[in-house]
Amino acid sequence: MGDQIEITESSKLFNEDGSLVKTGWARKPLLKYNKEHIGKSWWRIKEWDHYSVLNKDFGFQLTIGDIGYLTQMSYVWLDFNKREREDVSTMKFFTKSNLLPLSSVKDSLIEFPTDKFKATLEKKGNKRILTIDDPNFLEKGMKGTIILEDKPDWDNTVVVTGYEKPKLFYYNHKINMMPAEGKLKIGAEDYAFTPDESFGLMDWGRGIWPYNTHWLWGSACGMVDNIPVAFNIGYGFGQV
Repeated sequence: MGDQIEITESSKLFNEDGSLVKTGWARKPLLKYNKEHIGKSWWRIKEWDHYSVLNKDFGFQLTIGDIGYLTQMSYVWLDFNKREREDVSTMKFFTKSNLLPLSSVKDSLIEFPTDKFKATLEKKGNKRILTIDDPNFLEKGMKGTIILEDKPDWDNTVVVTGYEKPKLFYYNHKINMMPAEGKLKIGAEDYAFTPDESFGLMDWGRGIWPYNTHWLWGSACGMVDNIPVAFNIGYGFGQV
């Protein structure tokens, strides 16, 4: 079981020997990912930035996952009415865990080095901006921008999980609900995301795990009687 202690004060994530300063959960990412004191080499580090944007008719997902010796960038288009799912991905080898930012809250711009398609993840103030430009998607092309509004007064889901081995860890920051606005164009057809019924999710993870890891995760959000409601569920990550 993970530690159920709420973290309310800022500190570094790691001690100088690579062990965790503290474990528990928080409403905001209060711990600094001081990677210079991480407890393992770059080929053991797992890092990712993932965004999902959904409404009742369609959805878009954009992910960068870096496992040190391999980084993958992928995006997914979901059409719930047609029950169709299309995904595109590309990889770059030996990025050595240097591509993704150290903070989930500071302004940043991530551009994946590939000629296959263009995509960016940008944090700018209280906005998180996703862009995609792939002229070859479904032989029609996809292009567009989606802006997610990160509400600073809303609670987030943050967990710091340890393992029996002190230099293994999982540090995760999720924003489970962000109103989304923007448009994706596929061929000649436009798909609009409006903030009254379209919402985004951010999943920002950093960790060094055991070689065998079991993980189940789910997240949901929406409006209930005009009240925003979001929740996160998970099972199987870590032991302290």
